[in-house]
Amino acid sequence: MGKDKVFIVIGDDTFQRQKLREILTEYKVNPENVEYFEANNSDWQGIKTSLRTYSLFGTPKFFVVLNSEIFKQEEDTKKLLNKCQELVLDNNLDKAYDCLLQLLLSLELTEEDYNDLLNDVNQLKLYFEEYVENLDFVFQILKQHPLPKKLPTKTSIDFTSIIDEIPNGHYLIITSEKADKRTKNFKIFEKIAQVIEMPDKKLSDREIALQKEKLLENYIKDAKKTLSKEDYYYLKERALLSEQLSATLNKLSLLVFDKSVITKDDIEQAFDDDYVPDALKIADFIKKRDFLNIFKIVANNKNAKNDYIKLAALIKSLLKTAIKIKEQAQSQEFRDFKDFEVNFYRKHLDFKKQHPYYLFQCYQTFSDFSITTLLSAYTILFELEKSLKTTQKNPVDLFADFFTFLLSNPKN
Repeated sequence: MGKDKVFIVIGDDTFQRQKLREILTEYKVNPENVEYFEANNSDWQGIKTSLRTYSLFGTPKFFVVLNSEIFKQEEDTKKLLNKCQELVLDNNLDKAYDCLLQLLLSLELTEEDYNDLLNDVNQLKLYFEEYVENLDFVFQILKQHPLPKKLPTKTSIDFTSIIDEIPNGHYLIITSEKADKRTKNFKIFEKIAQVIEMPDKKLSDREIALQKEKLLENYIKDAKKTLSKEDYYYLKERALLSEQLSATLNKLSLLVFDKSVITKDDIEQAFDDDYVPDALKIADFIKKRDFLNIFKIVANNKNAKNDYIKLAALIKSLLKTAIKIKEQAQSQEFRDFKDFEVNFYRKHLDFKKQHPYYLFQCYQTFSDFSITTLLSAYTILFELEKSLKTTQKNPVDLFADFFTFLLSNPKN
């Protein structure tokens, strides 16, 4: 088959409509000979049947599959778990349950393994605890929606046979907002289809430099700090080389917040690296009172609203567990993990759903914090979480205020 029977159009909605018009105009197709499908993967058997049905009058027919996701890479386990956690946080347990079933399907469990899960859902930890520390959100889903007796069947589509059976005079157009060219499906279609892709609009080096200069100019104006001419040029030089300029300038603000002058030493300390630590390390940074690394996480300009909500959920889970441990342990202290496991974990059955080492890490992280401070921090975090969902307040400011309180008042 030549590349004149199948078309793949990749781009935003405007681009898709434009290219559809161009193709249909080029082939002089009457509107009545165009059939549209809003398709997800499960619709393809019906599309295949329509494609194979010959036209009574031998006129060309176009079959247009709109907004298909067949070129989308399957989400990995960690991303699906994060998605489930986010849905639980939003109190959308129905969608969270669908997400959990998708997760279980991705594991490709044997019937025996799945039956073992039905008998003891705690065995989910065996599959997921390497990706997330706390699986409370999974058990929260299962309280409302128990696992089905059998998982739904995972069906696969043979696109090669669909393509091979397209009769003469029939044409297939698939549109998609994005396409992962590494997927098996894209590689199948790429061999026989005309791929029409919206070009990426990439900024030139000069345009990127102008954006950074403007960002730096606004920073200097708003900071209301003085710095020498030499130090200004040094700051500009470092700024133009920075991969994460917004986050780094936020870090510089933190370093000089109580100073009237920005020095070269301040600039070097702020630009000492461009990496952003993994948010899962935040417990360790709290334990070390490492505000700068916490701030790198919070100020990461790649964070979107949902990422800030997930970060709040992570911290909330840590605090909740720490408060519960402190209430149960009272003034008791533990030398090491063995001491904690023997003298605390084995004696408190209500902690049995959580891994003892995770609990011990929570204990270590907050061992120097008073229960009063933790309860106050939990209340502040509750309001922070609410603000993230309902207001336009700057998340960086909200988290900075929260961690300033937490790290400044350990014993209050």
